Amino acid sequence: MGSMTKNTVVVGVDASVEALVAARYGLRQAQARGCELLLVHAYPIPPMNTPLPGDTFTCLQEAGQALLDNVVSQLDIPRTVPVATMLEQTAPVILLQRAAESAHMIVIGQHHSSWLERLMVGSVASPLCCKAACPVVIVPRRWQPGATDQQPVVVATDGEAAPEAALQLACEQATLLHTSVIALHAMPVGASPAEVTAHEQHIAKLVAGCTVARPQTPITVRTVHGDPAAAISEASRSASLVVLGTPHTRRIGSWSRSVARLVLKHAECPIAVVPRREQIKKVITHAAEGGELLPS
Repeated sequence: MGSMTKNTVVVGVDASVEALVAARYGLRQAQARGCELLLVHAYPIPPMNTPLPGDTFTCLQEAGQALLDNVVSQLDIPRTVPVATMLEQTAPVILLQRAAESAHMIVIGQHHSSWLERLMVGSVASPLCCKAACPVVIVPRRWQPGATDQQPVVVATDGEAAPEAALQLACEQATLLHTSVIALHAMPVGASPAEVTAHEQHIAKLVAGCTVARPQTPITVRTVHGDPAAAISEASRSASLVVLGTPHTRRIGSWSRSVARLVLKHAECPIAVVPRREQIKKVITHAAEGGELLPS
C-alpha cells in the first residue's frame, strides 16, 4: 500500500491497454522528476439491494490487487524509482481526485468510450481534469516511450484559461526532455483587436520570465487564427506534449464547452491539463474541512 505526497506521480489503472500505456508514461515521468510511482485502482461498490455471496468483497480485493500486480510486472522499473500500489473500493474519479490533493501529477489513459459506456460507467477524464488539484496527463494508446521526446512541448494560450501554470509546466517538461516550447497563441474568432493585443502582451511578459528562469529552454510564440481547439489538435500531431489550462470562467457548463475538453477527444500526443492556482487552494481547503470530492 502506497502513500501520496507531492513527490509522487499517480497513475490510475484498470484492465485496459490504455492503462498500461499510461503506467509506462507515468514511470518515465517519475524517473525524470525523481518521484515515486504510485499505481492506483478502484474496484466497484456492489449495489446495496443485491444479495452477494459472503466472499464477494474478498474476491473483488484479490482481483484488484492481481490487476495492479500484473501492471507492475509489465513495467521495466529502474532501481532508482520506488513503485507502490493502492487499492480502494470506490469510484475511480473519487479516488483520483483524492490522490490529486497531494500528488505531483496524475496520469490516466485516453479511453475512447461510446456514449452508452459513458452513461453507464461515467467518464473519468472530464470530471478529473475539471476539478483536480494537480496536473492531469491523458496519454493516448499509441504513445511509445522515447518516440516523440525530441519534438517540442506545445502550451496553448487560447484566452480561455489562465496561462501561468500551464506555461510553467510546459517549460519544466521541455527542460527534462532537452527540447523547446511552442506557446501557441490561439484566439477565438470574434476576439477584438484590443483583446488579442492585451493577451499577446501578457504572454510575452510570461515568456520573458520563463526565459530568464530557464535560459537553456527555447520558447517560441506562434499566433494562429480561427478555431482554437482545431489549431491545438493539429499542433499535437508534432508535439511531445500539449499543455492546457482549465477554463477560468465559473459559468455552468464551462468545462463541457471548453477548448481543453474538445482537444482531449482529438489529440495525437499526451495532453496535460493544469489547474489554476486558486483551484488548487480551493480543493485542498475543502478537503481539509472534511468535504467530499464528488464529480459534478
